[in-house]
Amino acid sequence: MDCRTKTKKMNKIIYHVNSPDGFGSNFFRILTAINYCIEKNFISYIDIVNTSYCNSDQNCWNLIFEQPFKLNKNDPSICERYSDWDLGQYMFSYHENHRRKFQDKNFISSQRKIVHNYIRPHQYLLDSASNFLNPYAGKKILGVHKRGRDHFSSTGHASGQRCKITNEYLKSIIDDCIQKYDYLYLISDENCVYDFLSDNYGKKLIFFDDKKSFQDNEIGLHFLNIDINEKTKMLKNLIVEILIMAKCDKLLLMNSNVSHMSLLFSKTENFEFYDNHVNYN
Repeated sequence: MDCRTKTKKMNKIIYHVNSPDGFGSNFFRILTAINYCIEKNFISYIDIVNTSYCNSDQNCWNLIFEQPFKLNKNDPSICERYSDWDLGQYMFSYHENHRRKFQDKNFISSQRKIVHNYIRPHQYLLDSASNFLNPYAGKKILGVHKRGRDHFSSTGHASGQRCKITNEYLKSIIDDCIQKYDYLYLISDENCVYDFLSDNYGKKLIFFDDKKSFQDNEIGLHFLNIDINEKTKMLKNLIVEILIMAKCDKLLLMNSNVSHMSLLFSKTENFEFYDNHVNYN
């Protein structure tokens, strides 16, 4: 029975995703699905298999988030399982129309409401972010995200354009506003960025994970050949980093899933994308 033919009651399904992509890609696929569920009167149980972060018998979503519709996987009224929904034009991608969405205040506002109402990280992750920020209560924090590694590799979304987002360029962006802030909070996938900004801003720089355990190269962190427990820890650290970023007073962002997630978990209107001169494919 295809429960999409019903219209008089909520349709309960399992939405299954099997993808080794970065978790940000999984997140925005699910956010798209949640939008679709709301519009089409579905209730969905989210099931993600992503061996880049956890074992194949684990639901990667459940490691990080509560179920958006509070649906139990074993609910006997679930009528079908989908893995290839036709969601229409993919709402979130690196193409130009996607970047434009994140310049649209109405779009950001609508998706922030969806995130607030349907996507809640587990309490231990929220507590980790709060505990990190407690020593800086009452201080103004400038948050910056610097995406590197495979982003600029031959197969990356910004292939061949690493010269457009150098550490020196990033510093020039930070210098334009850092005097208004007590601290500079950094998320990056490259340890060299932490070293560079630490050399320039000293104790003003704060961070949750400086990636010292990962050697810098052009391989995405989620594709590194490391122990599965280390991969799961890496994912949990990433979510904490995003939650901390979302609490910063101003956000300096790149057109990257981590930046976009931080923006949607945030409430601030004080943000800018400093990579609009990069052509993403």
